Amino acid sequence: MKIFHLVTTIHAGGSENVAISLAEGFSKNSQAECEIIEIYKTSGTYTVNIKKKLKETGIRYYSLGSFQKRVSLMVAPFVLIYYIAKKKPDIIHAHTDLPDFVLSVALRLNRDIGKKAKIVRTIHNTKLWYTHNLIGRFVEQMFVQDKIAAVSNAALEAYKELRKNNNLEVSTKNAVIYNGCLPPQKLPHKFKINPNKINVAFCGRLVYQKGIDILVSIIGSVTSKHPDQFLFHIVGDGEDKHLIDALANKLSNVLIYGEVPQMSAKLYPFDFLLMPSRFEGLPLITIESSLSKLPVIASNVAGLEETLPNNWPLLFDINNPTTEALSLFDQIVNESFNETELQNQAFDFARSRFSLIKMLDSYHELYFS
Repeated sequence: MKIFHLVTTIHAGGSENVAISLAEGFSKNSQAECEIIEIYKTSGTYTVNIKKKLKETGIRYYSLGSFQKRVSLMVAPFVLIYYIAKKKPDIIHAHTDLPDFVLSVALRLNRDIGKKAKIVRTIHNTKLWYTHNLIGRFVEQMFVQDKIAAVSNAALEAYKELRKNNNLEVSTKNAVIYNGCLPPQKLPHKFKINPNKINVAFCGRLVYQKGIDILVSIIGSVTSKHPDQFLFHIVGDGEDKHLIDALANKLSNVLIYGEVPQMSAKLYPFDFLLMPSRFEGLPLITIESSLSKLPVIASNVAGLEETLPNNWPLLFDINNPTTEALSLFDQIVNESFNETELQNQAFDFARSRFSLIKMLDSYHELYFS
């Protein structure tokens, strides 16, 4: 059995991590030969480390384009058709919107692909083609009764809504399969932890979805009210980095690190993780934080909420984020929360719901049913 995992790029991101976890899990158990195919290349320490790990574990990876993003998207369907003809995969598994787009174009160009290989898609988000509705319809038209894995109940509902809004049949072969994680190991880190302050981390892409402008507003308000209490550590990169740079130039309690390899194994020195996302499918970082016994302060958006225990006390309303988050930080300063209880509650919840073995077993059932 040969499986292609089609991802946007081998880089930081929840969908890429899920694809790699599946490839490693199935290859390790000799259940299938898995290959990772990225649409376009990126550079950087994070990417180099992942590709090195893939090579060490015997998982092949290929790039469909060596050009900038838009040019690679134009070339990718043709190169994908070539690889499919050469390698003859039994399953083609697309992760997120751009892989869906490339695969849909390949299917338009060669209808035999869908007859010879099973098509599997994982829905990783709750906002699907929300800025490009016509492209979303163009993509979805090529998928008929494909196998759908949604990373959360919220992501599955988003998929159903997308199909219905475009007058397309919802696949009956759908399931919610939660992402699986192992409790992270503890690796050495270079974060400038101040033991005399409350160290709060943000880890993720610096983009609109992750609420970077909200993050800036929350940090500004918290710092104004509690100037000597908190130290904020920003880990990540993205198109909204200029907002973080401007904040760090203004405030001395904001530290920027860029992307950090193996971040899941370096969460343990912080006191809290802050996640002010506008929307999420199922963020791995909150699961990894809970498994690292790092309490999560988060917006109450669908998908993200599913990663945390019911009635989690550190959620704030995304419709009034700065005021509500500030109230939570007030309570942290006043020691209103029992941090040990929060750590244990979140750890037990994450360990029971987000099992790596459960994820692999669920995908095995989806692939081979």
